[in-house]
Amino acid sequence: MTRDLMDILLISEAEHFIQQQLETGRFSSVSEVVDAGIRLLEKRQTYQRRFEELRRDVEIGIAQLDRGEVVEGETFMQELRSQMAI
Repeated sequence: MTRDLMDILLISEAEHFIQQQLETGRFSSVSEVVDAGIRLLEKRQTYQRRFEELRRDVEIGIAQLDRGEVVEGETFMQELRSQMAI
């Protein structure tokens, strides 16, 4: 597999953190530490998108409640059970 190289400049705190990670033995290279950080950033962005979707869903639900578009819990459960029985 061919990999492109990228030169980056790090602040001293970041360099120190990377060195600490290498000293733990968990990572064997700077690239491994950076790759792990990038994977975490990707996960964070995925979670952030999902959080925003859920926030919109909650806002929609609140607006429906405000308009009186409500189904009682027991009625909902009965409808759900009947749909599952099909």
